[in-house]
Amino acid sequence: MASGAGYGIYPDFKDAYVLHLMFEDAESKRAFERLLMKKFEVSHEEEIPVREGLLEAHPILWRYFLKPSPSMNGRFIATSIHGGVIYVRDGIRADRLGYGAAISELMDEDYELLESLIEDFCRATKYSKGAILSEEFTKIVPVSSRPYGILYQIKAHKYRVP
Repeated sequence: MASGAGYGIYPDFKDAYVLHLMFEDAESKRAFERLLMKKFEVSHEEEIPVREGLLEAHPILWRYFLKPSPSMNGRFIATSIHGGVIYVRDGIRADRLGYGAAISELMDEDYELLESLIEDFCRATKYSKGAILSEEFTKIVPVSSRPYGILYQIKAHKYRVP
Protein backbone atom coordinates (compact mmCIF):
# COMPACT_ATOMS: atom_id res chain seq x y z
CA MET A 1 0.00 0.00 0.00
CA ALA A 2 1.27 3.48 -0.86
CA SER A 3 -0.33 6.76 0.10
CA GLY A 4 -0.48 10.53 0.03
CA ALA A 5 -2.49 12.96 2.12
CA GLY A 6 -3.67 16.55 2.02
CA TYR A 7 -6.17 19.04 3.36
CA GLY A 8 -8.35 21.40 1.38
CA ILE A 9 -6.90 20.56 -2.03
CA TYR A 10 -10.20 19.56 -3.67
CA PRO A 11 -12.64 22.44 -4.29
CA ASP A 12 -15.67 20.21 -3.67
CA PHE A 13 -14.19 18.97 -0.38
CA LYS A 14 -12.09 21.93 0.77
CA ASP A 15 -12.91 21.33 4.44
CA ALA A 16 -11.89 17.69 4.35
CA TYR A 17 -8.70 15.73 4.75
CA VAL A 18 -8.01 13.47 1.80
CA LEU A 19 -6.07 10.24 1.67
CA HIS A 20 -4.90 8.94 -1.72
CA LEU A 21 -4.13 5.25 -1.54
CA MET A 22 -2.92 2.46 -3.78
CA PHE A 23 -3.94 -1.06 -2.82
CA GLU A 24 -2.53 -4.21 -4.32
CA ASP A 25 -5.82 -6.07 -3.94
CA ALA A 26 -9.38 -5.80 -2.62
CA GLU A 27 -8.53 -7.58 0.65
CA SER A 28 -5.86 -5.04 1.60
CA LYS A 29 -8.36 -2.25 0.82
CA ARG A 30 -11.00 -3.86 3.07
CA ALA A 31 -8.46 -4.34 5.89
CA PHE A 32 -7.43 -0.69 5.69
CA GLU A 33 -11.06 0.46 5.66
CA ARG A 34 -11.78 -1.48 8.85
CA LEU A 35 -9.01 0.47 10.60
CA LEU A 36 -9.99 3.78 8.99
CA MET A 37 -13.63 3.54 10.10
CA LYS A 38 -12.54 3.06 13.72
CA LYS A 39 -10.75 6.40 13.86
CA PHE A 40 -12.34 8.70 11.28
CA GLU A 41 -15.63 9.76 9.78
CA VAL A 42 -15.44 9.27 6.02
CA SER A 43 -17.57 11.91 4.31
CA HIS A 44 -16.93 10.63 0.78
CA GLU A 45 -14.82 8.04 -1.01
CA GLU A 46 -14.19 7.30 -4.66
CA GLU A 47 -11.96 5.61 -7.15
CA ILE A 48 -9.18 7.86 -8.42
CA PRO A 49 -9.74 8.30 -12.15
CA VAL A 50 -6.97 7.30 -14.53
CA ARG A 51 -6.86 8.52 -18.11
CA GLU A 52 -7.84 5.81 -20.56
CA GLY A 53 -4.83 4.09 -22.08
CA LEU A 54 -2.41 5.62 -19.59
CA LEU A 55 -1.81 2.39 -17.68
CA GLU A 56 -2.35 -1.17 -18.86
CA ALA A 57 -2.79 -2.57 -15.39
CA HIS A 58 -2.63 -0.73 -12.12
CA PRO A 59 -3.31 -1.20 -8.41
CA ILE A 60 -6.60 -0.13 -6.89
CA LEU A 61 -6.38 3.68 -6.72
CA TRP A 62 -8.79 5.08 -4.14
CA ARG A 63 -9.31 8.27 -2.17
CA TYR A 64 -11.11 8.93 1.07
CA PHE A 65 -12.34 12.32 2.28
CA LEU A 66 -12.31 12.59 6.06
CA LYS A 67 -14.12 15.13 8.21
CA PRO A 68 -11.90 17.00 10.64
CA SER A 69 -12.47 16.06 14.24
CA PRO A 70 -11.44 17.76 17.51
CA SER A 71 -8.69 15.17 17.94
CA MET A 72 -7.17 16.26 14.60
CA ASN A 73 -6.24 19.71 15.81
CA GLY A 74 -3.41 20.42 13.39
CA ARG A 75 -0.76 21.24 15.95
CA PHE A 76 2.95 20.72 15.33
CA ILE A 77 2.64 20.89 11.54
CA ALA A 78 5.95 20.18 9.80
CA THR A 79 7.75 19.38 13.06
CA SER A 80 11.47 18.80 12.43
CA ILE A 81 11.27 19.72 8.74
CA HIS A 82 14.90 19.87 7.63
CA GLY A 83 14.67 20.35 3.90
CA GLY A 84 12.26 21.07 1.09
CA VAL A 85 9.08 23.07 1.35
CA ILE A 86 5.41 22.42 2.15
CA TYR A 87 2.62 24.37 0.43
CA VAL A 88 -0.73 24.57 2.24
CA ARG A 89 -3.89 25.89 0.64
CA ASP A 90 -6.12 28.25 2.66
CA GLY A 91 -3.35 29.43 4.97
CA ILE A 92 -2.20 28.27 8.35
CA ARG A 93 -1.59 29.99 11.67
CA ALA A 94 2.04 30.25 12.77
CA ASP A 95 1.15 28.96 16.26
CA ARG A 96 0.18 25.63 14.66
CA LEU A 97 3.69 25.01 13.32
CA GLY A 98 6.03 22.54 14.93
CA TYR A 99 9.60 23.03 16.04
CA GLY A 100 11.92 23.79 13.15
CA ALA A 101 9.23 25.15 10.81
CA ALA A 102 8.41 28.69 9.73
CA ILE A 103 6.03 30.45 7.36
CA SER A 104 7.75 32.12 4.44
CA GLU A 105 6.52 34.52 1.80
CA LEU A 106 5.74 32.93 -1.56
CA MET A 107 8.01 34.15 -4.32
CA ASP A 108 7.32 34.20 -8.07
CA GLU A 109 9.12 30.86 -8.50
CA ASP A 110 6.83 29.31 -5.86
CA TYR A 111 3.75 30.41 -7.78
CA GLU A 112 5.27 29.04 -11.01
CA LEU A 113 5.99 25.68 -9.34
CA LEU A 114 2.51 25.51 -7.78
CA GLU A 115 0.88 26.34 -11.11
CA SER A 116 2.87 23.61 -12.85
CA LEU A 117 2.08 20.98 -10.18
CA ILE A 118 -1.60 21.92 -10.04
CA GLU A 119 -1.80 21.86 -13.83
CA ASP A 120 -0.48 18.27 -13.84
CA PHE A 121 -2.85 17.34 -11.01
CA CYS A 122 -5.87 18.83 -12.81
CA ARG A 123 -4.94 17.16 -16.09
CA ALA A 124 -4.96 13.78 -14.34
CA THR A 125 -8.05 14.37 -12.17
CA LYS A 126 -10.24 16.71 -14.24
CA TYR A 127 -10.42 19.37 -11.48
CA SER A 128 -10.34 23.05 -12.31
CA LYS A 129 -6.92 24.68 -12.14
CA GLY A 130 -8.52 28.10 -11.77
CA ALA A 131 -10.62 27.05 -8.77
CA ILE A 132 -7.60 25.67 -6.93
CA LEU A 133 -5.29 28.55 -7.80
CA SER A 134 -7.90 31.11 -6.68
CA GLU A 135 -7.21 30.09 -3.07
CA GLU A 136 -4.47 31.49 -0.85
CA PHE A 137 -1.38 29.31 -0.33
CA THR A 138 1.05 29.32 2.58
CA LYS A 139 4.67 28.24 2.29
CA ILE A 140 6.25 26.32 5.18
CA VAL A 141 10.05 26.07 5.23
CA PRO A 142 12.66 24.68 7.59
CA VAL A 143 14.44 27.16 9.86
CA SER A 144 17.52 24.94 9.82
CA SER A 145 18.90 21.94 7.95
CA ARG A 146 19.43 20.27 11.35
CA PRO A 147 16.58 21.29 13.67
CA TYR A 148 17.65 18.81 16.36
CA GLY A 149 21.37 19.06 15.70
CA ILE A 150 22.17 20.19 19.24
CA LEU A 151 20.65 16.98 20.62
CA TYR A 152 22.99 14.87 18.50
CA GLN A 153 25.99 16.89 19.72
CA ILE A 154 25.00 16.43 23.36
CA LYS A 155 24.48 12.68 22.90
CA ALA A 156 27.77 12.29 21.03
CA HIS A 157 29.64 14.20 23.78
CA LYS A 158 28.02 12.11 26.53
CA TYR A 159 29.12 8.82 24.98
CA ARG A 160 32.52 9.88 23.70
CA VAL A 161 35.26 7.36 24.41
CA PRO A 162 38.17 9.00 26.24
